[in-house]
Parts: sequence; structure tokens; C-alpha cells
Amino acid sequence: MSDISQMIRNIASHQLAPAQIVDVHVEEDVDHDGDPILRITIIYDAAEESLDARRALGMARHLREPFELRNIKRFQVLRYLSKEDAAGEAA
Repeated sequence: MSDISQMIRNIASHQLAPAQIVDVHVEEDVDHDGDPILRITIIYDAAEESLDARRALGMARHLREPFELRNIKRFQVLRYLSKEDAAGEAA
């Protein structure tokens, strides 16, 4: 999964700038219907404590082609956390 995390981090760094991507966590899972999914958590540090919602919503579109090239069929469930929120969640 680390190569997928790095791929997502590279794309997110470009698409979500100026927010700085701190980390990306990827976990295989199944949804409530039993379909395979990837739970993707993007942890960011933004100078103004916000993330551009339009850019965040567009991330799935930017991941589509790289996922297809790697033959990854799982649906992506994206979640965004500020590094402060992620630190609080880990506590």
C-alpha cells in the first residue's frame, strides 16, 4: 500500500496546493453492501487552517486514471483531516 499512498500523496500535493500534504493513509475495506473500497485519509497542513473544498471534491477525478493504470478497481472513499485533527484523533 505504500506505493499507492505515495502516488496519492504526489497527486494531492499538486491538486490541493497551497495546502501541504503531511501524510496519506490507505486502507482496504468493504462498504455496507460488501463492495471493496479504499479508505483514503489525506492529512494536510494549511496556512489558513482550511482546504479548498472545490479542489478536495475533485480529487477522485484526478485519481481515476492513475488507479486504472494500476488496475485498482476499488471505489475510493476520501477523507481530509488537518494535522491538528489527525493528532487529536490518534490520542
